[in-house]
Amino acid sequence: MKEKESALDDLLAQLRKVPAFNVIIKTAEILITGYIPTTADKDKSKFDFGPMNTTFSANHLEGFRMRVGGMTTANLNPHWFGSGYLAYGVNDRKLKYNAKLTYSVNKKKYHEGESPVNNISAIQEYDVYTPGQDFLFTSKDNMFVAWKVGEPVTMMQYIRKTMLQYQKEWLNGLTLTTWHVTRTTRRPERSATTVTTPTGH
Repeated sequence: MKEKESALDDLLAQLRKVPAFNVIIKTAEILITGYIPTTADKDKSKFDFGPMNTTFSANHLEGFRMRVGGMTTANLNPHWFGSGYLAYGVNDRKLKYNAKLTYSVNKKKYHEGESPVNNISAIQEYDVYTPGQDFLFTSKDNMFVAWKVGEPVTMMQYIRKTMLQYQKEWLNGLTLTTWHVTRTTRRPERSATTVTTPTGH
């Protein structure tokens, strides 16, 4: 068994010397994780760009939408994590943003979402909002979600949100999430409405 493992390791070492093989491996990693490390060695990357599947999308209000973002990793700090993005819509010509700062009680190996989660997060966001997007299984900017929606969504509005969130996950998979949110919504060319959500779980 050890001889087979050694032969496999030697084969992988030889393949990694082939540029085309490395391109395939890197592409597969990006497709799986959605992020691009900022160093050749992922284990040393302190900041990753992504998610890459949210870079380009489209909607009724913004038209063609471009987004760039990323997150820090545990190589920078195993307890403190920062993430966010900037987005711009061609039609409305407005700059949107999201900034998130997370403190993980548990020391992480690479990113804040590693199990078990025990995180406190502060989030500031200004972006477009579609009723029901909170129940999506993925990001609203996921290009595949944008392609899947055939009918244009016309109930979109702008939202400015400040959120404090706590997440606790146990080893059996049970998760508790509680939050406090203050949000201001504004429909295009209309007045704003402020809503405060005390807590939730």
